[in-house]
Amino acid sequence: MKKLLFLTITLLSLFTSTIDAQTVYVTKTGTKYHEDYCSYLEYSKYFISLSKALEYGYTSCSRCKPPKKTKSAVNVVNTQPTYLYQNTSQQPTSRTTYSVRCNGITQKGYQCKRKTKNANGYCWQH
Repeated sequence: MKKLLFLTITLLSLFTSTIDAQTVYVTKTGTKYHEDYCSYLEYSKYFISLSKALEYGYTSCSRCKPPKKTKSAVNVVNTQPTYLYQNTSQQPTSRTTYSVRCNGITQKGYQCKRKTKNANGYCWQH
């Protein structure tokens, strides 16, 4: 009985890890797909199947190195595609944010050396 339980748990863990490897994550404005733990997913994260990510033209992240090909041997029961956007009006526009030098002045009278993406041009300290 213990062997059967061990075999069942082992097979389930192998099957779930194969399915998890087929799920990748994308950002709202990015062109790359990522693993769940990638640091590039700090601000936005949407899950999508690997096959759909490749179909939509996403490429793999160079930092977390997610799988580049789908495993055709896995037959997933739920084959409903995960769509990020239902119609074209909800697709993100290309937003460009630039990192600029902070406009704040230090106590010594020099310009702050920190970079900011904040719209007001000041870093977190100013």
